[in-house]
Amino acid sequence: AIAGCERTPQAPEEVTTDADTIQVTSSGLKSNALTDHSAMVQAGIGSNKTLFFPKGTYLINKHVIIKGVSNLKIHGEKGTIFTTPLNKIFEVTGNIKNLEIADIKFVSTRRDEKNDPEGLIFFANYGANDVMDGIKVTGCIFSNPETHANGIKLISEGSSSVIKNVIVSHNRFESIGRFGVEFQNHLYKPVVARFRDFEISNNYFFDVGTIQSGPAP
Repeated sequence: AIAGCERTPQAPEEVTTDADTIQVTSSGLKSNALTDHSAMVQAGIGSNKTLFFPKGTYLINKHVIIKGVSNLKIHGEKGTIFTTPLNKIFEVTGNIKNLEIADIKFVSTRRDEKNDPEGLIFFANYGANDVMDGIKVTGCIFSNPETHANGIKLISEGSSSVIKNVIVSHNRFESIGRFGVEFQNHLYKPVVARFRDFEISNNYFFDVGTIQSGPAP
């Protein structure tokens, strides 16, 4: 788990759209900090898609589940914000092949001093044989200063599960209640490696661990 260090990231490559990109505004979704966008974002999740969110604020009152997909990209542009009163915005589960999340600011306004081991992006790899292969989170900003939750949390605890080929780069973790990035591999004995081939690089961590002063239970 990475609690915090300071490094100024290089600017990520600018995201461009193409003919295969779904402009979410074309399906009726408009940025509005007072309107719940959860159902419309959830409806866009699927394999072989690129969802592009133009700049604006999108309120998420029910976390979005990304389950059993392949070749999904979720992109924003400078000024794209997902905000929530919850402890998480995306929950990723099941068999995943090639998931990319880029250039979105994730903000939680939740206030809660209870232990909260999840994250704004939460990879919940609990299935006995589930494989998540090809995870990339880049150019994003994470902030949840009033809750114990993490910025990004990855759990791989199925008896033969694995999360591999993970890149977390060029992100900013600013005012995070718990960890910026946490990997968790518990429960089964003997302990085996359920994470492989991962890179955490060129990120910026500031004001991390603002609430949880002691170890998790």
